Amino acid sequence: MNRAILVTALVFSLSCSSISTKPATEIETDTSKNSHSLRLGALSKEVAQQRSKQLNRISYSLWLGLDTPIDVSDYEGRVVIHFDMKPAALKESKIPVWIDFEEGQIKTLIVNGQAALPAQKYDGHRITLPLKELKTGSNRVEIGFSHAYGTSGVGLHRFRDPADGKIYLYSDFEPFDAHRLFPCFDQPDLKATFELTAEVPTSWKVISNTLEREVTQVDGHKSWQFPPSPLLSTYLFAVHAGPYEMWEEDANGIPMRLFARQSLKTYVAPKEWFDVTRKGLDFFATYFGYPYPYSKYDQIIVPDFNSGAMENAGAVTFNERSLFRSRVTRDRYRARATTILHEMAHMWFGDLVTMRWWNGLWLNESFATFMASRALVETTPYTEAWQAFFAGSKLWAYQEDQAVTTHPIEGAVHDTDQAGTNFDGITYGKGASVLKQLAHYLGEDDFKEGLQRYFHRYALKNTTIQDFFKTLSEASSKNLTSWQKSWIQTSGVNSVEAHWTCDSNGKKLTDLVLEQSPADVGNKDLRPHRTLVSTYELKSGKLKTLQTIAVTYT
Repeated sequence: MNRAILVTALVFSLSCSSISTKPATEIETDTSKNSHSLRLGALSKEVAQQRSKQLNRISYSLWLGLDTPIDVSDYEGRVVIHFDMKPAALKESKIPVWIDFEEGQIKTLIVNGQAALPAQKYDGHRITLPLKELKTGSNRVEIGFSHAYGTSGVGLHRFRDPADGKIYLYSDFEPFDAHRLFPCFDQPDLKATFELTAEVPTSWKVISNTLEREVTQVDGHKSWQFPPSPLLSTYLFAVHAGPYEMWEEDANGIPMRLFARQSLKTYVAPKEWFDVTRKGLDFFATYFGYPYPYSKYDQIIVPDFNSGAMENAGAVTFNERSLFRSRVTRDRYRARATTILHEMAHMWFGDLVTMRWWNGLWLNESFATFMASRALVETTPYTEAWQAFFAGSKLWAYQEDQAVTTHPIEGAVHDTDQAGTNFDGITYGKGASVLKQLAHYLGEDDFKEGLQRYFHRYALKNTTIQDFFKTLSEASSKNLTSWQKSWIQTSGVNSVEAHWTCDSNGKKLTDLVLEQSPADVGNKDLRPHRTLVSTYELKSGKLKTLQTIAVTYT
């Protein structure tokens, strides 16, 4: 999702009369444990871990009946959930299996062929399945339900275009809103396949994670049928529907489609979108050593969107701010290209390989932010991307990391409500800056080799921070345990100050010392850095580089 803090190249223009300065004084941070009562309906990490021990091999077959009348507030649905109970779960666990479903209506509930009374199972947030109703191995739960369309940008959001009265729907589920669409096990490490059928008005299109398998006429509507998706976390499943305008192209065999509501089609610039998209797909597949993992790449520009964009697998949504209705600056075009590439990087970092729990959100967002700037420099005219990154994302991170509300890049996330607070400058900007330093610290070849091993090893799986750094350690033959702890699991900004001396004539540099200071009085860590130091001389009014030295220090 689209919502830097070390400088990897310190460039000193040295004259022997210069005075060095430190960054602004760091503010002491509060590192006390965040504790709060769990909101009814939220999911705690402990419950999610318990459910992961109970279940595997999950699949959803979902039918949705979606219609246009604005006075119809609800949609109808049916879902068949297949899952395996792990053999030890029924013996060792005393906790029932919970299916998440927020503020809907349960019409029918059938568990392994036995009808149940919904009123006894559903509390408005969860459907409870006692262990005695389940069995080791394969289980089948069928649920008929209804739910209100969303009006706040989460779940299945419905929008009526004031320009022409047309209705548009789109889904948005991160971090914990898939169960506002349908009953499911809504946590990232319970990946599943999704097979969707949606009945909609004949003028509508339906967009999901796969290309439609078949579209047929049913009782005055069209039935859009999709094949099972690859394994996905629930927050990456997508259902978008409406009379969207569509543009199509191809990227080396990958279908590319772009959608927007009809009243705004004049402002869509499909050639620019497709140009950035095509180059990005080629760059990431090569850099990551892993082909684009989905059957097509759709980008849907949607109204009333709460964030900049969202990385639904193969069906990315974008805020309508990405459409320009007048002449804009180069910065705005670059920012749009950055967002396109940020979400595309997520197809690998986040979608193909997903964090086990929300404390790992940083790896999704930090890498997408980092790789977007790298791809911009490599594939677009916006070669100033790193300067823009420093002036934007990195300074944002510096500010947040020196406030009392700072936190480590990866810290404890106790529940899904707390997960929503981590979409900030630390997770995006600082995390991306630290990854930029890590690539420089390891060297480009070892860093890239580590990423390629990571994708091949963990494709369609969930990972932890230990999995990521272990893979990079193997590729680089460097033990990164202390590096991980000092950079990822502590907070605050270190200062680096240059001291130098000159000869008696004041014309020759004789000594240069880089001195690192701790982040603050509560955190005495001195972090490992690899920094480029350049020396210059002034000739005929111009600076000339004399020497550039790569320095690694702790």
